[in-house]
Amino acid sequence: MRRRLYLSLVIVGWIVGLIFILSPIFFVCYIFIADNAHISAIQRVLLYKTNPNDLKVACLFIRDNKSKFHTNPEWYPKGIPDPSNPDPLDPQMPKIIKDLKPNDIVDYDGYVKLEFGGGFYHYGIELFPPGVEEYGTKKLAPNLWFYSEDGKYPPPG
Repeated sequence: MRRRLYLSLVIVGWIVGLIFILSPIFFVCYIFIADNAHISAIQRVLLYKTNPNDLKVACLFIRDNKSKFHTNPEWYPKGIPDPSNPDPLDPQMPKIIKDLKPNDIVDYDGYVKLEFGGGFYHYGIELFPPGVEEYGTKKLAPNLWFYSEDGKYPPPG
């Protein structure tokens, strides 16, 4: 009887131990898969469901009016004005940009970057000033590129 109880406790202990060991692994895998699907969905919107010419006009508006926007409070929480980091939620921001909900907008030396993602993986849209070398993952319009850190983009779907 004692031996059977001991054996049952050992088996239950192993099962509980495996659950504690494997649960975080399954959780991380689930988060990675779910996050990957979310990233692909946003990339498809940027690449295939957003008019690149309208997006370019909006980026040009940001570039030409950068001093009129509020500074992004996530980068400058104390209200330090910095026109190179306009707030994506600024009321004056073009509707197409607000609808896309970029994490960050960077405007520097004639470049405008709409950045999505974060942590270890960034992707987004970059507007290049005329006359400079352009690069990215996929050209959307003259001077306008989609970029991703891994150099890949999802197929339409």
